[in-house]
Amino acid sequence: MIAARDLKEADLFKGLNTKQLQLLAKHFTEQNFLSGQVVFSQGTPSENLYVLLEGEVTLAVKVKGEVDVTAHSVGRKGEAFGLSCLVRPYQNNVTAVSNKRTRAVSINGEVLRKLMKQNSKMGLEITEKVIEIYFHRLNSTRAMIANLFKMFKFQTGKSKLAETYYEA
Repeated sequence: MIAARDLKEADLFKGLNTKQLQLLAKHFTEQNFLSGQVVFSQGTPSENLYVLLEGEVTLAVKVKGEVDVTAHSVGRKGEAFGLSCLVRPYQNNVTAVSNKRTRAVSINGEVLRKLMKQNSKMGLEITEKVIEIYFHRLNSTRAMIANLFKMFKFQTGKSKLAETYYEA
């Protein structure tokens, strides 16, 4: 169990009242990770939601089983990761690795989903925040892809990636 004030600073829970935060806080536990420690792996069941207290976690996507591409870095106090435990099929779509000593709080996804169903107002507030976070990360990824294509065009002089990729 943690103090409700620790959750109040979390992006995901900013719209919740004190009673709702206290209800959630009972189910959170503190976790510490060493530098380089894998918090969870892509493709595994998503069991927990995490809120960063201090440190940094990289969320990476494995592309074709060979290359890890950083999808997002979680480095601001109150940032949430492990959101897949709230979205079907409850599978991790990234690998989370601690970049340095990291402290976070976590809650079991099944427990959180149950609490959200029992308190629909709280559930709606959290769901809207999850959507907002995913939307922000999607737009950030789109911007990275657009910049990659601009760099590719500048370096190759080709306007289409496919033209270069399929050259003989």
